[in-house]
Amino acid sequence: MAITATSTTLKTRVFEIADKKGLKLTWLAKRYGLRLEHLLRIRDGQQPISRKFVEKSCELFPEYTLSDLFFIENVSNITLKVT
Repeated sequence: MAITATSTTLKTRVFEIADKKGLKLTWLAKRYGLRLEHLLRIRDGQQPISRKFVEKSCELFPEYTLSDLFFIENVSNITLKVT
């Protein structure tokens, strides 16, 4: 018998939206209260998205819905054989 599990990750469109609006990463970092390096790690998927980041994103971009700003991505399917 095999069991398949899917791992998911929360991803964001905040950086694409900010870029379309002409907002610089330094401006975003200041508004989020983060160092630029930390913000870049979030953008590059090296740092998980926190609840605080989600809440602040909703404040900074009130014209967008939560689903406009964030989405769930399947990272991998893991199949385990049970013997």
